[in-house]
Amino acid sequence: LYLRKRKDIKKIARAHLDYHILGCSLGAVQNDLAKKLTRADILAAKSFSVRDDFSYKRAKKITNNAQHIMNFPDILFSEKTIKKAVKEKAETIGITVYKTSGAKHENQLFIDRTVAFIDEYLKDDNTKKVKLYCFDAHEENDMFIALLIKNKVRQTNKVIIVPYLGDINSFESELKNIDGLI
Repeated sequence: LYLRKRKDIKKIARAHLDYHILGCSLGAVQNDLAKKLTRADILAAKSFSVRDDFSYKRAKKITNNAQHIMNFPDILFSEKTIKKAVKEKAETIGITVYKTSGAKHENQLFIDRTVAFIDEYLKDDNTKKVKLYCFDAHEENDMFIALLIKNKVRQTNKVIIVPYLGDINSFESELKNIDGLI
């Protein structure tokens, strides 16, 4: 699989097209081969962005501080964004849920901040709902994080978990039935 991907990257380079990796999350890269392959992917990209501090530090370390690596933290780590979203008073909002491998502290921080956001959002309004979208129900197991979040919020009956299980039409339908996505 990796060799096929490397061929695709070479085709992109020969066609003089830019190759970008955006919103990536790096797990704990354990062995030397995995580090080399990850390093090659990052360095092949014209721009490379991650969504958490753990991934940013890991990418910088394995590429010897490559300059094209950027960190755009998950939206739920921004207090100002959370407060603005609460004020907008959308009827049903969606939140993308993810689990970062090898970063237990950041997963817990994500869970705690998401629960606090949902509790604040649903407070004093019986019509609002929150949908937790899980794009990876297999390897990273975003479902696990979504269940932890749902079980910690005060009004669990207003929180719906929407996993992507291979049916793109059903998943897209669920995405259309919200007023905003975080």
